[in-house]
Amino acid sequence: MSTVFNNMTIEQRLIAANVDFGGHPIFAQMAAVAVIGVNHVVEDGHTITTAGTDGQDVWYNRSFMRKQNRKQTRWIVMHETMHKGLHHCTEYKD
Repeated sequence: MSTVFNNMTIEQRLIAANVDFGGHPIFAQMAAVAVIGVNHVVEDGHTITTAGTDGQDVWYNRSFMRKQNRKQTRWIVMHETMHKGLHHCTEYKD
């Protein structure tokens, strides 16, 4: 893990992941979806122990995310972004 990334707060790491998407030829289209809603960083004891979304907002567990390197952080952020982009949490509410 790079020293710069390692010294970032979780909130800064999430922003860095979104910036990375914007500069990638394949994932740039998802950068617009990634910024929909609010990123919440929650502490241990919250019901979210890893990461999760309601289709708009995303919750990340601080201690879980602290263990992730930049590549893993990008994967997790994109995973949650794909849930939002593909309407996994909103299409089937009925």
